[in-house]
Amino acid sequence: AATHANVRVHISKTQAGGVATAYFDNLVVKPQGTCAALPDLLCLNNGRFQISSTFENYAGQTGVGLAQAMTGDTGYFWFFSAANVEVVLKVINGCGYNSSYWVYAGGLTDVEVDILILDTRTGDTWTASNALGTPFQPIGDIQAFATCP
Repeated sequence: AATHANVRVHISKTQAGGVATAYFDNLVVKPQGTCAALPDLLCLNNGRFQISSTFENYAGQTGVGLAQAMTGDTGYFWFFSAANVEVVLKVINGCGYNSSYWVYAGGLTDVEVDILILDTRTGDTWTASNALGTPFQPIGDIQAFATCP
């Protein structure tokens, strides 16, 4: 029996006074410590870290990034076309150096971006955002997750 659940919801903006309704389909239940293998989730470090992204463009269009792994600790997201990479990320095991996992990210965009990384083993999260109209600045956080091993 489940004792809790994490639910990700992305709802587009509605007009003032409007009602937003969310419907759920294809619920995925996974054991703690693993990343769900879904098109909008990037799973790194043998599934230890689950990464998701959302965006909003200049026209007010919102959505989720689609993930593509490159190596065991590196991957990227695209928003509008698979041939158009928007954000590249990696989560590195720096446990031997400072007892932390490190997060590096770089963007090739100026749309609004929100990134969420979940440590599936501990439940700890790390987030980053980029404002609409601002070139995505490189991120290097060598203390992102003090959750070694």
